[in-house]
Amino acid sequence: MEKKKETIRFDCFDAAITCVAFHPSEQCVMASTASKTISMFDLRTEQIVQHYEAHNGAVNSFSLHTDGTHMVSVSANSKIKVFFV
Repeated sequence: MEKKKETIRFDCFDAAITCVAFHPSEQCVMASTASKTISMFDLRTEQIVQHYEAHNGAVNSFSLHTDGTHMVSVSANSKIKVFFV
């Protein structure tokens, strides 16, 4: 079996990554962390294009609406938040 190489690496996190997802309509990937944030990365430029100070506790998970306009997240401090993306 042929071993595949990574194509892009994002090494800019200061805490554990808790969730990751592809944006449904943009060429972006999003990641949440235990340091209370969610970031969106452009896969073409390999840069952060959006950063959310999401919660007062670790972000446990998030999900994007199928049209990519909204995101919902849940945190360790028992809060659910909805964001415009």
